[in-house]
Amino acid sequence: MTIYNKKGESRDVVFRFARPDEAPHLIALLKKQHGIGYYSKMYDETYMKDLIATENLRITIVEQADGTLAGIVGVSSDNPFPGSISFVMLMIIPSMRGFGLAKKMHAFLMDAIPPQAYTASYGHCMTLDTKSQKNLIGFGYVMTGLLPNGYFNDPTAEYLAGFTLPVKDVLVVACLPHTKKDAGCLYIPSFYREYVIGVYRSLGVIARIETGEIPSGFASVYSLSDIPEHRYCELLVQKTGDDFKEVLVKMLRQYGGPENQSFTAFVNLNDPGGPHACRLLEEQGFFFTGVQPLSGQYEYLLMHYSPALPVPFDRIAVVPEFKERFDYIRHLYQEVFHGQAD
Repeated sequence: MTIYNKKGESRDVVFRFARPDEAPHLIALLKKQHGIGYYSKMYDETYMKDLIATENLRITIVEQADGTLAGIVGVSSDNPFPGSISFVMLMIIPSMRGFGLAKKMHAFLMDAIPPQAYTASYGHCMTLDTKSQKNLIGFGYVMTGLLPNGYFNDPTAEYLAGFTLPVKDVLVVACLPHTKKDAGCLYIPSFYREYVIGVYRSLGVIARIETGEIPSGFASVYSLSDIPEHRYCELLVQKTGDDFKEVLVKMLRQYGGPENQSFTAFVNLNDPGGPHACRLLEEQGFFFTGVQPLSGQYEYLLMHYSPALPVPFDRIAVVPEFKERFDYIRHLYQEVFHGQAD
């Protein structure tokens, strides 16, 4: 394929899928860009080979005519939300930027995946600049929230150059609906209702708003993922039981010890007990950061807890399409949870 930039310059490139035996090379590229600890599991060569072989990780490689790499993009179904897929990497070498490669790589990759195989796809893109966000907007994605991720203190990471370490990595959650067009009944805390309804309206997805209730007589259904090297945990709450306060207190006591430890809670919006879970999370210092919609079977509201390492709102860059929602999240963080007015 011949591609052109706005100056009329051309490049001949070939699009193909990565092979399992190329895992070491791909891992080296990721480490160069993101540092030695960013991708965690993905740096395990056996793990990446297995994902590529089973097509749970699909990576498109773009090569120039001389065989050198022009760019890579990868999407994975290996996540806690069965039925959804997530972008896990998008890189283009500097000399090949401006040729529209990102959009072409995205289209090539998505065309290879049966649309009925997933409810939605997600881009969790960085907030150090807006390049990746602009790419996703161009692909049709809608920005729905923030995912303040783990602790990073790696001076080898190119993307952290110029920043005072340690820092909290913050991602924008972007969603592109596929087969799921009906979110079902949503039980939304009143304080966040306008924000959440606006997200579903912008996605063009049907949703019905209901009033929640305090659970009684059953145990919570949840799972916890701990990433020690990032000092970060994710709590996935599928059903809120009357034991949720005890569950939460126990989790914070057990995993909250390391310095700069933080947590993100994904609260099921289809669960009538979800608003009660949010109130209990707020009591412990969690704050609202948006929505991850169409995540397989359920919809999720995002709550984050970061008592020791502040979320660096002053260095976050977002596209205009997300600014109003970003400002709302920042306002809640500063005023409601920290007593600071903008």
